[in-house]
Amino acid sequence: MSALSHPLPPHPRAYGVVANTDSLTFTGELDAAALHHCDEHVDGMVPAHEPVVDLAGVTFFDVAGLRLLLRLDGAARGGIRLRLPPPCVRLVLELCDLGGRFRTASAA
Repeated sequence: MSALSHPLPPHPRAYGVVANTDSLTFTGELDAAALHHCDEHVDGMVPAHEPVVDLAGVTFFDVAGLRLLLRLDGAARGGIRLRLPPPCVRLVLELCDLGGRFRTASAA
């Protein structure tokens, strides 16, 4: 019997998002698998002026996460502010020549 004959067990969600009217907090893996779920939460908070996106708990970040940040930045009045972007986020921003694109927020 081949390994492909057995369906894979469901993969536990490896990300989290908490949305408020003026902030978003992401944790875990911010990748393509998380994007759809995150979009649902993002839609309600986008109108805020300069929302804070807390990335301190992000453990993995790829271009899907970058796409989400760019979408948020374009939709929010005044752009977004990043709080505590970890090395994985800063690396992708630098590799895409976007290191100076986002403002930072205090660690609160």
